[in-house]
Amino acid sequence: MLRSFYQGIAGMKAMSDGLSVAGNNIANARTNGYKTKQALFEDMYYQEMKAATSTSDKYAGTNAIALGNGSKMKGVAIDQGQGSLNSTGRTTDLAISGNGFFVVGDSNGDDRYYTRDGAFELSSDNKLVSSGGQYVMGWNVDSLTGKVNTGAAVTPIEINMNNISKASETTSAKVAGNLSATSEVGNVVGMQIPTYDSLGSRHDIDMNYIKTSDSPSKYVYIASPAKDFVKSASIDQVAFQPSLNIAGLVQKGNYSIATAASATPGSVDITLKDPSGTTILTKTVTDTDQTVSLDDGTNQWFTVEYKKGGAPSTANFQVGEVGTLEYDAYGKLVTMSGSGVNGTAQIDFIPQTTGKAMSVNVDLTSLSGVAADDITSVSDSDGFPAAILKGYSIGDRGVISGYFSDGSVKQIGQVAVATFANPSGLSVEGENLFATSASSGNPEIGVSGLGDKGVIKSGSLEGSNVDTSKELTELMFYQKAYTANSKTITIADQILNVAIGLIR
Repeated sequence: MLRSFYQGIAGMKAMSDGLSVAGNNIANARTNGYKTKQALFEDMYYQEMKAATSTSDKYAGTNAIALGNGSKMKGVAIDQGQGSLNSTGRTTDLAISGNGFFVVGDSNGDDRYYTRDGAFELSSDNKLVSSGGQYVMGWNVDSLTGKVNTGAAVTPIEINMNNISKASETTSAKVAGNLSATSEVGNVVGMQIPTYDSLGSRHDIDMNYIKTSDSPSKYVYIASPAKDFVKSASIDQVAFQPSLNIAGLVQKGNYSIATAASATPGSVDITLKDPSGTTILTKTVTDTDQTVSLDDGTNQWFTVEYKKGGAPSTANFQVGEVGTLEYDAYGKLVTMSGSGVNGTAQIDFIPQTTGKAMSVNVDLTSLSGVAADDITSVSDSDGFPAAILKGYSIGDRGVISGYFSDGSVKQIGQVAVATFANPSGLSVEGENLFATSASSGNPEIGVSGLGDKGVIKSGSLEGSNVDTSKELTELMFYQKAYTANSKTITIADQILNVAIGLIR
């Protein structure tokens, strides 16, 4: 009879624990990223009153008789179902749609925890942090390459407003597009290739493609950093005049434009020499401010702005590269020549800002030669200027884009996502945090949206997945079950009183 008391007590204890689970769910109905908990119960040990017997020749076997000792809560299951994604409009609010957790930790990237609560903000030390002060982990831009390496170890994400990004000197570029097969011989297609020196100063390379023949189409290309023209006291500005007539005459190197007093009083001789030192032409002009066309009577080479009183002096114009392109009957590039490896284009020049020689390898293999419009553009380049970070946004998949003072938009970081073989095995730590356990397995940290990792949604927070109506029903169930278990004790007490009364 005393067993009934213990059964009732055990049942009341189990229902009280279950009530705590349901109550905690209701209390967290508005907690970001909260996951519903479900109480799990099991019966307790049994006392065998009669052993089971086997079948014999005369009698059938009998089952064992065992009396239980109540129930207990054996564990708490976590419902990892998706909570609703609620838009907040805040740049630093993030939510995960699908599997995974945000990774947070200390300033060294250690002491890590995992959370679905993406209510983040910028700290005073320019780091992305959780509402509890933990640093959000991910990948920052590499100061040497200017790229975000998601294969590296995660570290605290830094978004340093007004930070000056380090410049990267341009060493390669790729040009794509088309040089029309139907254009006339002598047609000139011009474009600019932006490059940056070691200080981050921009140098636009004028790239001109001059069609020299049809069937097959052939071109001469000439690259020159026009703004890196070395002025003199006499020559203030210069403009190169690319044309079919000089396409086969232009050489790579420095063209000198020298001025000297002429034998004619009040006049000046302007002499143009090619990179080998050979005189191309000499033109005599009056010593007054004027625009002068440097031509040999047949071929125009340059137009210069002459300033009086500066002679004698010498200016220099750099031609960074000269090469050829040849296409077959299908518009495919079949032959090219240049000063680079295997005939590729290699533009060499000296920026006036640094005085340090630059060499830019230009890939022209994506230029077709079909019967379509002339169109050329730079499809890729590895250089970038120094600039100040003025703003940022966090896009889907956790990509952090920086808006810089030069108008460029570059990726400056990315938020990481961790998944587990058994996320329900994570240890619940409070403050919306989870920790690894022997049951959860080790985290697999990677990029949002890849493999089994959910997609990060910016400007949103994940709500609790608690079903309040279900939890209220659970409260009533636990209340009834608790009361019912108390009745077991009441009835057992009454029966015990009857037994005690037998000796009165």
